[in-house]
Amino acid sequence: MILQLDGYEVTTAANGREGLDVLKAGTMRCDLVMTDLRLPDMPGLDVLAEVRDGWPGLPVVLMSAWATTAIEKAAIQLGSVAVLHKPIWAEDLPVVVGRAMGRMPPTTIVALCLLKIAYALRPIDVQGIAGYASYR
Repeated sequence: MILQLDGYEVTTAANGREGLDVLKAGTMRCDLVMTDLRLPDMPGLDVLAEVRDGWPGLPVVLMSAWATTAIEKAAIQLGSVAVLHKPIWAEDLPVVVGRAMGRMPPTTIVALCLLKIAYALRPIDVQGIAGYASYR
């Protein structure tokens, strides 16, 4: 996965409940949660709300191919630090993660999210809570 190539340790979960159980177990350090809006067992907004209530300050990035302006607004109000639209570009993901974890200036993420220069970027599909990636 692209984040592992950038030195991040990535733990994945098959659904929202499994991801929340990983957090509840407390057996590993978690610096960021990435969740899809549509999960097999629960909405990503519910995952976001549970993370906000159980782990205040833990950044959450919501991903979706279905996000509307209303959903984005709800996600931000619930505490999401970013809403990514699928397909997610491989070059954007480390920037989003770095920004969510406070490692990059805010203008960087805005520029990369708005300027999707197709010939310079590779799209990836991301599914699940911490993400699975496959190159097209």
